[in-house]
Amino acid sequence: MDEYKSGKDSFLLWAEKISAMGGAVSAEHGVGKLKVPFLQKMYSHSELNEMRNIKKIFQIRSSCF
Repeated sequence: MDEYKSGKDSFLLWAEKISAMGGAVSAEHGVGKLKVPFLQKMYSHSELNEMRNIKKIFQIRSSCF
């Protein structure tokens, strides 16, 4: 378990540095549950809410087909 925590802490540090340079921890693919904390370092609460709203729109549209 110590290796898991160490890896997660290292990834968080990496994500903060990447974000400070204008980068992203994830690009065109889904984020998944593991990277949510890293997105919270990159984007504001309102930006994350907008992303959730956009996701809901596409989920509704895809269920119609």
